[in-house]
Amino acid sequence: MEPRPVRRRLSARAQVGQFNWYRRQVAETRMRPEMRQVARGMRLPRLRLRRRVTGSVWAVTMVRDEKDILPTVVTHLLDQGVDHVLVADNLSQDGTYEYLRDLARRDPRVHVGRDTTVAYYQSAKMSYLARAAWRAGADWVVPFDADELWFAREGSLTHYLRGLDADVVGADWYDMVLLDDGPVGPTSSFLLDTTPNPLGKVAFRSHPLALLEIGNHGVARVGTWAQDGLAVAHARYRSQEQVARKFRQGAQALAATGLDSHYGGHWRQGAQASDEELARMWEGMRRGEPEPRVHWFATGPMVRVRPVSWSCWELEAAAPRS
Repeated sequence: MEPRPVRRRLSARAQVGQFNWYRRQVAETRMRPEMRQVARGMRLPRLRLRRRVTGSVWAVTMVRDEKDILPTVVTHLLDQGVDHVLVADNLSQDGTYEYLRDLARRDPRVHVGRDTTVAYYQSAKMSYLARAAWRAGADWVVPFDADELWFAREGSLTHYLRGLDADVVGADWYDMVLLDDGPVGPTSSFLLDTTPNPLGKVAFRSHPLALLEIGNHGVARVGTWAQDGLAVAHARYRSQEQVARKFRQGAQALAATGLDSHYGGHWRQGAQASDEELARMWEGMRRGEPEPRVHWFATGPMVRVRPVSWSCWELEAAAPRS
Protein backbone atom coordinates (compact mmCIF):
# COMPACT_ATOMS: atom_id res chain seq x y z
CA MET A 1 0.00 0.00 0.00
CA GLU A 2 1.39 3.39 -0.98
CA PRO A 3 1.96 5.78 1.95
CA ARG A 4 0.21 9.11 2.06
CA PRO A 5 2.83 11.41 0.50
CA VAL A 6 4.52 13.67 3.03
CA ARG A 7 4.15 17.38 2.32
CA ARG A 8 6.90 19.74 3.39
CA ARG A 9 7.17 23.51 3.08
CA LEU A 10 10.23 25.58 3.85
CA SER A 11 9.86 28.47 6.26
CA ALA A 12 10.43 32.02 5.06
CA ARG A 13 13.77 32.01 6.88
CA ALA A 14 14.80 28.81 5.13
CA GLN A 15 13.80 30.26 1.76
CA VAL A 16 16.03 33.27 2.40
CA GLY A 17 18.82 30.88 3.34
CA GLN A 18 18.36 28.98 0.08
CA PHE A 19 18.50 32.20 -1.92
CA ASN A 20 21.69 33.32 -0.18
CA TRP A 21 23.24 29.86 -0.65
CA TYR A 22 22.40 29.94 -4.35
CA ARG A 23 23.74 33.48 -4.78
CA ARG A 24 27.05 32.61 -3.10
CA GLN A 25 27.46 29.43 -5.12
CA VAL A 26 26.89 31.24 -8.39
CA ALA A 27 28.87 34.37 -7.52
CA GLU A 28 31.87 32.64 -5.98
CA THR A 29 32.34 30.00 -8.67
CA ARG A 30 32.41 29.89 -12.45
CA MET A 31 28.79 28.77 -12.58
CA ARG A 32 27.23 31.96 -13.95
CA PRO A 33 28.86 31.77 -17.41
CA GLU A 34 28.45 27.99 -17.40
CA MET A 35 24.73 28.33 -16.71
CA ARG A 36 24.32 30.81 -19.55
CA GLN A 37 26.14 28.50 -21.96
CA VAL A 38 24.12 25.48 -20.82
CA ALA A 39 20.84 27.35 -21.29
CA ARG A 40 21.85 28.28 -24.85
CA GLY A 41 22.78 24.69 -25.71
CA MET A 42 19.85 22.87 -24.07
CA ARG A 43 16.71 22.09 -26.05
CA LEU A 44 14.08 20.45 -23.86
CA PRO A 45 10.63 19.24 -24.87
CA ARG A 46 7.63 21.34 -23.90
CA LEU A 47 6.64 20.33 -20.38
CA ARG A 48 3.35 21.25 -18.76
CA LEU A 49 3.92 23.97 -16.16
CA ARG A 50 2.23 23.17 -12.88
CA ARG A 51 2.47 23.60 -9.14
CA ARG A 52 4.28 20.98 -7.10
CA VAL A 53 2.41 17.67 -7.16
CA THR A 54 2.90 16.13 -3.73
CA GLY A 55 4.55 12.73 -4.10
CA SER A 56 5.52 13.21 -7.76
CA VAL A 57 8.96 11.72 -8.47
CA TRP A 58 11.01 12.83 -11.48
CA ALA A 59 14.31 11.26 -12.51
CA VAL A 60 16.64 13.50 -14.54
CA THR A 61 19.90 12.82 -16.36
CA MET A 62 22.30 13.84 -19.12
CA VAL A 63 23.66 11.03 -21.31
CA ARG A 64 26.10 10.37 -24.11
CA ASP A 65 26.59 7.05 -25.94
CA GLU A 66 24.97 4.81 -23.31
CA LYS A 67 22.81 2.60 -25.55
CA ASP A 68 24.23 -0.59 -24.00
CA ILE A 69 22.70 0.14 -20.58
CA LEU A 70 20.28 3.09 -20.74
CA PRO A 71 17.21 1.06 -21.86
CA THR A 72 17.63 -1.16 -18.79
CA VAL A 73 18.11 1.81 -16.46
CA VAL A 74 15.08 3.73 -17.75
CA THR A 75 12.90 0.61 -17.56
CA HIS A 76 14.12 0.02 -13.99
CA LEU A 77 13.19 3.57 -12.93
CA LEU A 78 9.72 3.29 -14.41
CA ASP A 79 9.27 -0.11 -12.75
CA GLN A 80 10.25 1.55 -9.46
CA GLY A 81 7.25 3.87 -9.88
CA VAL A 82 9.02 7.02 -11.07
CA ASP A 83 6.38 9.31 -12.58
CA HIS A 84 8.56 10.99 -15.21
CA VAL A 85 12.05 10.59 -16.65
CA LEU A 86 13.70 13.66 -18.22
CA VAL A 87 16.80 12.97 -20.33
CA ALA A 88 19.09 15.39 -22.20
CA ASP A 89 21.15 13.62 -24.84
CA ASN A 90 24.62 15.12 -25.33
CA LEU A 91 25.64 14.43 -28.95
CA SER A 92 25.34 10.65 -28.82
CA GLN A 93 26.49 8.73 -31.88
CA ASP A 94 25.65 5.14 -30.88
CA GLY A 95 21.87 5.24 -31.27
CA THR A 96 21.13 6.48 -27.74
CA TYR A 97 19.18 9.51 -28.92
CA GLU A 98 17.17 7.54 -31.48
CA TYR A 99 16.24 5.00 -28.79
CA LEU A 100 15.15 7.78 -26.42
CA ARG A 101 13.19 9.62 -29.10
CA ASP A 102 11.29 6.46 -30.03
CA LEU A 103 10.65 5.61 -26.37
CA ALA A 104 9.28 9.10 -25.68
CA ARG A 105 6.85 8.70 -28.58
CA ARG A 106 5.52 5.47 -27.04
CA ASP A 107 5.60 6.40 -23.35
CA PRO A 108 4.37 9.84 -22.16
CA ARG A 109 6.35 9.47 -18.94
CA VAL A 110 9.64 9.85 -20.84
CA HIS A 111 10.77 13.31 -22.01
CA VAL A 112 13.84 13.75 -24.21
CA GLY A 113 15.84 16.85 -25.07
CA ARG A 114 19.13 17.67 -26.80
CA ASP A 115 22.23 19.09 -25.16
CA THR A 116 24.63 20.52 -27.73
CA THR A 117 27.25 21.84 -25.29
CA VAL A 118 30.37 19.65 -25.50
CA ALA A 119 31.93 20.90 -22.25
CA TYR A 120 31.35 18.84 -19.11
CA TYR A 121 29.35 21.44 -17.20
CA GLN A 122 27.60 18.68 -15.27
CA SER A 123 26.64 20.75 -12.24
CA ALA A 124 25.01 23.45 -14.36
CA LYS A 125 23.37 20.94 -16.72
CA MET A 126 21.89 18.72 -14.02
CA SER A 127 20.71 21.74 -12.02
CA TYR A 128 19.03 23.02 -15.21
CA LEU A 129 17.22 19.70 -15.66
CA ALA A 130 16.21 19.57 -11.98
CA ARG A 131 14.75 23.08 -12.31
CA ALA A 132 12.79 22.01 -15.39
CA ALA A 133 11.35 19.12 -13.37
CA TRP A 134 10.39 21.56 -10.58
CA ARG A 135 8.55 23.74 -13.09
CA ALA A 136 6.67 20.65 -14.29
CA GLY A 137 5.44 19.83 -10.77
CA ALA A 138 8.09 17.46 -9.39
CA ASP A 139 8.07 16.93 -5.65
CA TRP A 140 11.16 14.69 -5.58
CA VAL A 141 14.10 14.77 -8.04
CA VAL A 142 16.32 11.72 -8.54
CA PRO A 143 19.47 12.89 -10.41
CA PHE A 144 20.75 9.66 -11.93
CA ASP A 145 23.53 8.68 -14.29
CA ALA A 146 22.84 6.37 -17.22
CA ASP A 147 24.82 3.56 -15.56
CA GLU A 148 23.00 3.59 -12.19
CA LEU A 149 20.24 1.40 -10.77
CA TRP A 150 18.50 3.15 -7.86
CA PHE A 151 16.86 1.16 -5.05
CA ALA A 152 15.23 1.60 -1.68
CA ARG A 153 16.37 -0.82 1.00
CA GLU A 154 12.72 -1.70 1.62
CA GLY A 155 9.97 -1.40 -0.98
CA SER A 156 10.20 0.60 -4.17
CA LEU A 157 12.17 3.80 -4.68
CA THR A 158 9.05 5.94 -4.97
CA HIS A 159 7.33 4.26 -2.02
CA TYR A 160 10.29 5.22 0.15
CA LEU A 161 10.57 8.80 -1.10
CA ARG A 162 6.86 9.56 -0.82
CA GLY A 163 6.82 8.51 2.82
CA LEU A 164 10.00 10.35 3.77
CA ASP A 165 9.76 13.34 6.10
CA ALA A 166 12.92 15.04 4.84
CA ASP A 167 14.12 17.29 2.01
CA VAL A 168 17.35 15.56 0.96
CA VAL A 169 18.34 11.92 1.27
CA GLY A 170 21.74 10.34 0.75
CA ALA A 171 22.25 7.09 -1.16
CA ASP A 172 25.03 4.54 -0.71
CA TRP A 173 26.84 4.10 -4.04
CA TYR A 174 28.22 0.66 -4.94
CA ASP A 175 30.61 0.30 -7.89
CA MET A 176 30.26 -2.69 -10.22
CA VAL A 177 31.97 -4.14 -13.29
CA LEU A 178 30.05 -6.22 -15.84
CA LEU A 179 31.09 -9.87 -16.04
CA ASP A 180 29.00 -10.84 -19.07
CA ASP A 181 29.09 -9.56 -22.61
CA GLY A 182 26.72 -6.61 -23.09
CA PRO A 183 24.28 -5.09 -23.58
CA VAL A 184 23.03 -5.02 -20.00
CA GLY A 185 19.79 -6.92 -19.38
CA PRO A 186 17.76 -8.68 -16.67
CA THR A 187 20.18 -11.62 -16.37
CA SER A 188 23.43 -9.63 -16.51
CA SER A 189 25.99 -10.53 -13.84
CA PHE A 190 28.21 -7.97 -12.17
CA LEU A 191 31.12 -8.01 -9.74
CA LEU A 192 30.10 -5.58 -7.00
CA ASP A 193 32.27 -3.96 -4.34
CA THR A 194 30.29 -4.24 -1.09
CA THR A 195 32.21 -1.31 0.40
CA PRO A 196 30.29 1.79 -0.76
CA ASN A 197 32.13 4.47 -2.67
CA PRO A 198 32.54 7.29 -0.10
CA LEU A 199 31.25 9.96 -2.50
CA GLY A 200 27.66 8.69 -2.41
CA LYS A 201 24.66 10.17 -4.23
CA VAL A 202 21.61 12.27 -3.33
CA ALA A 203 17.93 12.68 -4.14
CA PHE A 204 16.05 15.79 -3.04
CA ARG A 205 12.76 17.62 -2.97
CA SER A 206 12.63 19.98 -5.91
CA HIS A 207 13.46 23.66 -5.51
CA PRO A 208 14.08 26.29 -8.20
CA LEU A 209 17.38 27.33 -6.60
CA ALA A 210 18.79 23.89 -5.80
CA LEU A 211 22.28 23.36 -7.23
CA LEU A 212 23.71 19.90 -7.78
CA GLU A 213 27.40 19.22 -7.31
CA ILE A 214 29.51 17.73 -10.09
CA GLY A 215 28.81 14.00 -10.12
CA ASN A 216 25.46 14.41 -8.30
CA HIS A 217 27.25 13.60 -5.04
CA GLY A 218 25.62 16.47 -3.17
CA VAL A 219 23.13 19.30 -3.55
CA ALA A 220 22.97 22.86 -2.26
CA ARG A 221 19.44 22.62 -0.90
CA VAL A 222 18.33 23.74 2.56
CA GLY A 223 16.12 21.52 4.68
CA THR A 224 16.24 18.29 6.65
CA TRP A 225 18.60 15.53 5.53
CA ALA A 226 18.07 11.78 5.82
CA GLN A 227 21.05 9.44 5.57
CA ASP A 228 19.65 5.94 5.19
CA GLY A 229 17.23 4.15 2.95
CA LEU A 230 18.64 4.33 -0.59
CA ALA A 231 21.32 2.40 -2.46
CA VAL A 232 22.67 2.75 -6.00
CA ALA A 233 24.25 -0.05 -8.03
CA HIS A 234 26.75 1.72 -10.28
CA ALA A 235 27.63 -0.23 -13.44
CA ARG A 236 30.81 1.75 -13.81
CA TYR A 237 32.69 -0.43 -16.31
CA ARG A 238 30.98 -2.72 -18.82
CA SER A 239 33.41 -3.58 -21.63
CA GLN A 240 36.89 -2.72 -22.81
CA GLU A 241 35.39 -0.56 -25.56
CA GLN A 242 33.10 1.26 -23.11
CA VAL A 243 36.02 1.89 -20.76
CA ALA A 244 38.09 3.46 -23.57
CA ARG A 245 35.17 5.56 -24.78
CA LYS A 246 34.28 6.73 -21.27
CA PHE A 247 37.80 7.92 -20.52
CA ARG A 248 38.48 9.58 -23.87
CA GLN A 249 35.12 11.31 -24.22
CA GLY A 250 35.22 12.36 -20.57
CA ALA A 251 38.72 13.82 -20.88
CA GLN A 252 37.68 15.72 -24.01
CA ALA A 253 34.61 17.16 -22.29
CA LEU A 254 36.66 18.14 -19.23
CA ALA A 255 39.29 19.83 -21.40
CA ALA A 256 36.56 22.05 -22.84
CA THR A 257 35.65 23.33 -19.35
CA GLY A 258 39.03 24.52 -18.09
CA LEU A 259 38.45 22.71 -14.78
CA ASP A 260 41.62 21.80 -12.90
CA SER A 261 42.88 18.23 -12.58
CA HIS A 262 41.03 17.77 -9.26
CA TYR A 263 37.95 16.97 -11.35
CA GLY A 264 37.73 13.78 -13.38
CA GLY A 265 41.29 12.70 -12.68
CA HIS A 266 40.40 9.06 -13.44
CA TRP A 267 39.10 10.07 -16.87
CA ARG A 268 42.26 12.02 -17.63
CA GLN A 269 44.53 9.18 -16.53
CA GLY A 270 42.47 6.57 -18.35
CA ALA A 271 42.52 8.64 -21.55
CA GLN A 272 46.33 8.59 -21.50
CA ALA A 273 46.45 4.78 -21.39
CA SER A 274 47.14 2.82 -24.55
CA ASP A 275 44.71 0.21 -25.85
CA GLU A 276 47.01 -2.50 -24.47
CA GLU A 277 47.03 -0.88 -21.02
CA LEU A 278 43.25 -0.52 -21.08
CA ALA A 279 42.91 -4.20 -21.98
CA ARG A 280 45.03 -5.16 -18.95
CA MET A 281 43.02 -2.81 -16.73
CA TRP A 282 39.76 -4.31 -17.94
CA GLU A 283 40.79 -7.92 -17.32
CA GLY A 284 42.17 -7.04 -13.90
CA MET A 285 38.97 -5.23 -12.88
CA ARG A 286 36.87 -8.23 -13.93
CA ARG A 287 39.01 -10.38 -11.63
CA GLY A 288 38.32 -7.97 -8.76
CA GLU A 289 41.78 -6.42 -8.74
CA PRO A 290 42.01 -2.76 -7.68
CA GLU A 291 42.82 -0.15 -10.33
CA PRO A 292 42.95 3.12 -8.32
CA ARG A 293 44.09 5.17 -11.33
CA VAL A 294 40.57 4.87 -12.74
CA HIS A 295 38.71 4.82 -9.38
CA TRP A 296 38.08 1.07 -9.30
CA PHE A 297 39.07 0.49 -5.69
CA ALA A 298 37.76 -3.08 -5.16
CA THR A 299 37.94 -2.66 -1.38
CA GLY A 300 35.70 -5.69 -0.96
CA PRO A 301 34.36 -8.09 -0.15
CA MET A 302 33.57 -8.54 -3.84
CA VAL A 303 30.34 -10.39 -4.68
CA ARG A 304 28.67 -11.56 -7.87
CA VAL A 305 25.18 -10.09 -8.27
CA ARG A 306 22.34 -9.66 -10.78
CA PRO A 307 20.80 -6.37 -9.59
CA VAL A 308 18.70 -5.70 -12.70
CA SER A 309 16.32 -8.39 -11.45
CA TRP A 310 15.95 -6.84 -7.97
CA SER A 311 12.83 -4.92 -6.95
CA CYS A 312 14.54 -3.52 -3.84
CA TRP A 313 18.08 -3.63 -2.47
CA GLU A 314 18.94 -7.29 -1.85
CA LEU A 315 22.64 -7.19 -1.04
CA GLU A 316 22.76 -9.02 2.27
CA ALA A 317 26.57 -9.09 2.21
CA ALA A 318 26.88 -5.31 2.05
CA ALA A 319 29.52 -3.74 4.29
CA PRO A 320 28.18 -1.81 7.31
CA ARG A 321 27.07 1.67 6.41
CA SER A 322 28.61 4.63 8.14
